[in-house]
Amino acid sequence: MAQGQYRFAAPAALAASLAAPVKAVLGRSRALVEYLVTENQTFAFVVSGSGTRVVSLGIGRAALRQRVAKLLEPFRQLRAGEIDLARLAYDTRAAYALHQTIFAPLRPALGRLSELIIVPDDALTFLPFEALVEQAPRVRPGGGCCTPIGR
Repeated sequence: MAQGQYRFAAPAALAASLAAPVKAVLGRSRALVEYLVTENQTFAFVVSGSGTRVVSLGIGRAALRQRVAKLLEPFRQLRAGEIDLARLAYDTRAAYALHQTIFAPLRPALGRLSELIIVPDDALTFLPFEALVEQAPRVRPGGGCCTPIGR
């Protein structure tokens, strides 16, 4: 392979080069969020009718994978037959923490939209974004973290 065959671009330059054709399709009521997970950092490219932004989320690949796995663990246990639906407990604190890390920093770039298109990367491809919690969960007496789903 010839040295210099590939050209690399910084995330901001990449976002700018891809934005124009995407913005034309999105219109004013939709936005596209594309995640890029690297070893040390996760970026979100936010493209909307009002502009393009690159948001650095401050979490690397290993930590992101760990948080997603923690959130999805009860569902893995359910699918494996290790627990039944009546005992499935959803960790709302983990769902809130993940929301604060990968989605809350995007709010200023999103404004008020009626539709959001998400293109996940790495561990985020396994995450149902609807499972994230936007408001901090109340601490229950006894300090429990999880909300029983099957009750």
